[in-house]
Formats: sequence, C-alpha cells, structure tokens
Amino acid sequence: MYKNYFLLAFTFLFLTSNAQEQDKHKTITKSINDYYSLASENIHLHFNKSVYLTNETIWFKGYVIDKKSNGLNYSTTNVYVRVLDSDKNEVVSKLFLCSNGIIIGHIKLNETYSSGTYYIHTYTNFMNNFEEDESSIFPIEIFNTKDSPKTSNNNSLDNESITFGIEGGKLLFDCDNTVGVQIKGCSGKGVKLNNIKVYDSKNILINQFATNEQGYGKFDILKTKNEQYKIVVEQNTSNIEKNLPFVTTEGVSISVNNYSDEKKTFIKIHTNKFTFNKNKDKKFTL
Repeated sequence: MYKNYFLLAFTFLFLTSNAQEQDKHKTITKSINDYYSLASENIHLHFNKSVYLTNETIWFKGYVIDKKSNGLNYSTTNVYVRVLDSDKNEVVSKLFLCSNGIIIGHIKLNETYSSGTYYIHTYTNFMNNFEEDESSIFPIEIFNTKDSPKTSNNNSLDNESITFGIEGGKLLFDCDNTVGVQIKGCSGKGVKLNNIKVYDSKNILINQFATNEQGYGKFDILKTKNEQYKIVVEQNTSNIEKNLPFVTTEGVSISVNNYSDEKKTFIKIHTNKFTFNKNKDKKFTL
C-alpha cells in the first residue's frame, strides 16, 4: 500500500513538474515570438561628403528600412540625428521628418567645432523598444577654418584620403563590380589624379582609372575573384595603398550609367549562381 502511494505521489509530482516546464517553455517561446514580431528598423544615411570645414553644411539623405520586409518603413515619421564628438559626447541633436521611409536634411556647422573626428548618430524613438542597439552611427571629419594647416602641401595624401563606394553595397564573387572612389587632400578638397592602379592579391595589374577635379573616379572589376584587391596611388615620395573591402559570395551587384544618354539612365543588375538559385523565386524592390 505504501509502495503504491509512493509511486502515485511520485507520478503526480512528475506530471506537475513536467506541466510547469511546458508552461514555462510556452511562456518563453511566446515572449520571444512577441518580441521579434515587432517591426524593427534600421537607418542608413548618405552624406554629400565625408570631410567638412566649419563654414560648410552637412547634407544627408537617409532610408529607414523595415528589417522584416527589407523594404522602406512607411510608418516612421520622426528621425533623430545627432552630432557626437570623438568621445561620443553629444554636440547637437535635431529631429527630422521622415516621409515614406525617406529622410532628407542638413546640419549647419560653425566655428565652435574643433578639428577632429566626429560621428553622426541617428535613431528613432521606436528603437528604444528593443534591447539591442538598432541605431546607426557614421564617422566624419571636421576641420576648423581657423586652424593653421599642418603642411603647406594641401594635396598630400594618406590612406584616410581615399574612400570607396561600391555600387550594390559589396564586392560580389564571380560578378562584374563597379567601384566609386573619392580622393581628397588634407585640405578636404578633391584631388585630380591620373593612372591610379588596381591590383589583385598577386599584385597583377587589372585596371587603371583617374579622378576628376572633385576627386571622384570609378573603375570595374570583371568576374571578381574571392581575393583581396587594392588600389595604388603613386607619389613622388611613397606610394599610397588602400585595400578594397573583402569579397562576399551572396548578394547583388549594380552598375549605373547616366552619362551615355542624357535622357536615360541604364541600370545593370548582376548576381552569381549561388545567390540566383537561393533567391530566384523571391520578389525584390529596386
């Protein structure tokens, strides 16, 4: 009798404990599902340039992306944009109107900014609903016009003088990729250069290009391999080398031609077999 009672009590405790574990599991699962069902968002900003003088204005255009749909978030109406100093302390904060997922604005600089590295920090109030930091931050350089130049050669270069912008966002394996380049001197102004060279990882020359008076240029890498590419600017004293971002295996490359025909813009979209087979039945927005 005692044995049967013990087995009955043990079975009751086991079932009760198991039921509690299942309820706990359901509660945790529901909390996770509810958390990730919220339409979280990301913000990306484009700037008119990356180096500013204190008598200039920071112009930007941004896109608020719905992370679930990977499209524009049409419900966002307000976006905060802050300027932070090199120690990430707030210098100024402004609220901008967002319409149909797009934000356009500017921040006027003045002589109170000392020369150095600053950061543009952008976020929405809705992002505060998440434990993760969903905000975006972008580095820029600001030079105070009252500071005396450190060198008499306003067109001297270093690695920080060269910035890239890849059409499509990334170098894609086994595709033709177009790379935009901006080169500036220490004064923050564009530098016109010729015979800028592009090398692969074996130091084989694969392309050459030039920049215009504003320091802008572009080149193509055909049938991009999974290796590190670099550009080399030859100078009298020493060459400046800048590595391109690493090649990725999944994505889409885009090239835009708006100069062949003044009335038309031609857009080419490329991808590789791996990306195509993985996404061929999905719909995309350009």
